[in-house]
Amino acid sequence: MTAYVDARLLYDQGKYADAAPLFEQAAAALQKHDGARIGELHYYAGDTLGRLERYPEAEKEFRVELHDFPQNIRARAGLAMLYQATGRPDQAASALGDMTRVAPTPESYALAARLWTMFGNRQQADAVRAEARRTFAEANRGLKSGARASRP
Repeated sequence: MTAYVDARLLYDQGKYADAAPLFEQAAAALQKHDGARIGELHYYAGDTLGRLERYPEAEKEFRVELHDFPQNIRARAGLAMLYQATGRPDQAASALGDMTRVAPTPESYALAARLWTMFGNRQQADAVRAEARRTFAEANRGLKSGARASRP
């Protein structure tokens, strides 16, 4: 746990080269304790490695995070950005689609739309926003009709 806390402090200071080995230490220590997991450990390790342009290692860390915590939208976004940065736009698109499918929240749709915009695909960003409006308008209608039905 100490290695993870120290790594996060260095990460927050932008000292990624110093943080990377500490994230690796924290992950190795967890492997010794069967079943032990720390949420976002592998996300931060992946993001750190990505910032250091160590893309294959970063991809592995994002995948571990998503295996342990499939609804982590930041890890899905990190993986999508890694794919886009390494010239794999089809995999980036798949990662963004998975994000809104696995974690269909307003936050995941908003993040997917921002990333599509960042990737230069405004049309897809608009499509994601439109899907979010439809999805959450339907949910709101269902809540309102359910609330009315339960009144005496």
